[in-house]
Amino acid sequence: MDGQISLVPMERIERAIIVVRGEKVMLDSELAEIYGVETKALNRAVKRNESRFPSDFMFQLTPEEAESLRCQTGTSNEGRGGRRYLPYAFTEHGALMLANVLNSERAAQTSVQVVRAFVKLRQMLASNAELARKLAAMEQQHAIERDRARIAKDIHDDVGAGLTQITLLTELARRDPSQTNANLERITGSARKLTKAMDEIVWAVDPQHDTVAGLMDYISAYAEDYLRVADVRCRMDLPVELPLTRVEAEVRYNLFLALKEVLNNIVKHAKATEVWLRLRLAPGRFTLEIEDNGQGLNAPGNLAGAERLSSGSGLGNLEKRLSAVGGRCEIHSTVGQGTRVEMTVFLKNAASPVVAIGTDEAVN
Repeated sequence: MDGQISLVPMERIERAIIVVRGEKVMLDSELAEIYGVETKALNRAVKRNESRFPSDFMFQLTPEEAESLRCQTGTSNEGRGGRRYLPYAFTEHGALMLANVLNSERAAQTSVQVVRAFVKLRQMLASNAELARKLAAMEQQHAIERDRARIAKDIHDDVGAGLTQITLLTELARRDPSQTNANLERITGSARKLTKAMDEIVWAVDPQHDTVAGLMDYISAYAEDYLRVADVRCRMDLPVELPLTRVEAEVRYNLFLALKEVLNNIVKHAKATEVWLRLRLAPGRFTLEIEDNGQGLNAPGNLAGAERLSSGSGLGNLEKRLSAVGGRCEIHSTVGQGTRVEMTVFLKNAASPVVAIGTDEAVN
C-alpha cells in the first residue's frame, strides 16, 4: 500500500478513551468504527482468538457499568432492538492485539494512532500528577514561610519589647542607685515575661506538640497558672485519653492566642470565681469550651468586657483567628450566669508523623 488510507483524526481517538474499573479502555463499538469494521465482525474475530485476549487485555462490562456509561455519554442502545450483548472494553494492549487479529491495512495503520493516543493520555496524567506534587510542595513551602513570618513578628513584638524594657530599667538603675531594688524587681518581672514569651514561641513551632494531646497539655497548664495568679479556680473537663490526631502548628498557635484572649477578658471584666475548660471530641473536629460563672457580657457593671468582645479587639479577634484555620467561634452569655465561649477546629484524620516515628522506635 502507498499509505494513502484515510485515517481517523487523533482527536476522535483520544475522545474514545474512557476509564472503567480504574483502567483506560476503548469500547468495542468505538474500535470497530476506528478500525473500519462492523462491531459484530470485530467481536467474532475476538471470539476466534480468545486465548490472545486475557483479562488485562479485554473484559466485558457489567449491566451497571454499561448503564452508567450510557447515562454519562447520553448514548442509546445500538440497533433497532438494542444491543443483544454487553459491550467489551479493550485496554491499550488489547486494542493493539485487536488490530493484529483483524489483519487489515487500515487496522494496522490506525492501531499506531491508538497506541499514541494511550501514550499521550498517560503523559497528560503523569504531568497532572507532577503538577499536583509541585502545588503540594509550594503549599508546604508557603506554610513554612507563614510560620517564619509569624515567628519573626512574635520575636519582634514580644521579645523585642521585653529586651527594650530591660535595657531601659537597667539604665534607670544605673542613673538612680536609690531605686535599684525597685528597678531590679521590674527587671526580674520583665525577664520572666520574656522567658514565657520565648517558651510560647518554641512550643508553637515544635512538631513534637502537633497533636491534640500536645495542644491540651500546654493550654491546660497555661490556663491553670494564669487563673491561679488571678485567684480564679480552674476546673478541667478533658477526656482521659487524647488522640494522636495531628494538629497543624498554625492551628495550635491561633487557638492558643484565642484562649489567652478569652482568659484575659474573664480576669479583667467577668468578676468570675471559677472557670471551666472543656474539650469535646467528634469525628474530624474538636471543640474547646471556656466557661465562667461571672456576671455575663451584658451586665451593667461589665460594659468594658461586653464592648471588648463585641469590638474588633475581642470577638473580632477570636473569629478572625478561628476563621484563619478553618474553624468557628460561638459566644453564649447570660447576665448574672456567666459566659461560654466555644471554639471548634476541624482536623485532618492523620496521626502526627513525629509521634508515630517515636512510637515505632519505642516498640522496636
